[in-house]
Amino acid sequence: MMIVGHRGAKNEAPENTFLGFDTAIKAGVTSLEIDVHKTADNHLVVIHDNTVDRTTNGQGKVTDYKLKDLLELDAGQGQKIPILEDVFKYCINKNIYLFIESKVPFIEQQIADLIGKYNTYKSCAVICFYHQFLKNIKEINNKITTGCLIHCAPIDPVSLVKNANSDFISISIQTINPDFVSQCKKAGLKICVWNANTPESYEKMKQLGVDFICTDNPSRIIKSS
Repeated sequence: MMIVGHRGAKNEAPENTFLGFDTAIKAGVTSLEIDVHKTADNHLVVIHDNTVDRTTNGQGKVTDYKLKDLLELDAGQGQKIPILEDVFKYCINKNIYLFIESKVPFIEQQIADLIGKYNTYKSCAVICFYHQFLKNIKEINNKITTGCLIHCAPIDPVSLVKNANSDFISISIQTINPDFVSQCKKAGLKICVWNANTPESYEKMKQLGVDFICTDNPSRIIKSS
């Protein structure tokens, strides 16, 4: 079972920043989850929201910013919004597995190209709530691992993943249940859950037998594990 630093260490350091990634890794995680948007000049950057308002000292939509202007913003404690390619290099150097959540459509080719460029087929996965995106990624390069993000507990999770030509499923801890786990395990599907932020919720997910547990509090969770 792998503990994943959600947005780095969301509750412990500025989310989706290198300080957050460092914080999670120092706590002991071997995997990070990040979010990706695209700038006005077609660069992929790591930020969760479609605006910069909540997580930086700026205002407006990410898509309205050119990269050079976006990089001038403070993402917390002097941190900058990371460029996705720089996060790839960082994770390779740190030997960290990377879950890449696309928050926007039509960047499948750019993500696939980066994975191919750095040969990270075995050390990253692309996840998305928009499952057609995942199917498109597989059509571009079938070697890329993909995972279906869901919030609900579907009646037939196995078919959902197969229809997206995907490899695993990622579900909220609010909706996961033993029947869901049983169906996935019987089909050989790995399960990721988000977000276990207390020792109690972590232990519950561990007992269910999931494969990946995302957390906003990696230091607290790893200390209790």
